[in-house]
Amino acid sequence: MRQFPVFLLFLLFIPAAFAQNNVIKWNVASIFTGNVSLNYERVVYKNWTVNLHTNYLFQRRLPMFITEKIWKNDDAQHRITVGQPRFSGFGFTPEVRYYFTGKNDKPAPSGMYAALYLRIWSYSGKMAVNYKDTGGFDTDLEGEVRYYALRPGFQWGYQWLINRRFSVDGFFGANYGAGGIRATVRGDLVTDTYDVFMNTLIEEGQLESPIVRKITGIIKNKITPYVDHVSFGTGFGWGWVRTGVTLGYAF
Repeated sequence: MRQFPVFLLFLLFIPAAFAQNNVIKWNVASIFTGNVSLNYERVVYKNWTVNLHTNYLFQRRLPMFITEKIWKNDDAQHRITVGQPRFSGFGFTPEVRYYFTGKNDKPAPSGMYAALYLRIWSYSGKMAVNYKDTGGFDTDLEGEVRYYALRPGFQWGYQWLINRRFSVDGFFGANYGAGGIRATVRGDLVTDTYDVFMNTLIEEGQLESPIVRKITGIIKNKITPYVDHVSFGTGFGWGWVRTGVTLGYAF
């Protein structure tokens, strides 16, 4: 919840910006993902606008059918079992738009536009982990995974202003940039159990889904052992598509 003040500051900023050529928008897709997702757009000069998008994902659990596709938790074959993850986080995307408005077109923020933006993401998840070895060692651990990203992108879009008040904004684009993952497993993981635990994790991870196989392949040489936990982190390039529809009110 420590990221929540960022989202709160954004909400406090909106009422301070009351003037002409403002649009407050809600991302329709957020209703399906459990996000609070809001946009504020303001005309800054002729055809140019600035759009600020923020979203906050309150803590929730991954559905079990998704978890099982990532890590099967088959007790007959696995010495490591992973519980249902709980995750939350926030995203913030500043954006600059240019509207292609001509003489007979409605002025910005209405019509077709091109935009440059920067996606900033920080999400984290926690899950219960149980480890058993062949020697009878049995312990409950806690796993934590943090994901962060900083990705610039470009998009096309079109915003309709119905009666100059009600906004429908559809957009499509792509982004690419830096990202990273840091994972930690905490608990009574004593030093002489560390090697066996990590070998088991990598061995069983290679039998799982493609994403788990890729991660366990990466972490072999990036793990840092401590007395009561193990941790690893890695960075990578990451591209993604950005698309959606927002509904809003202009004033």
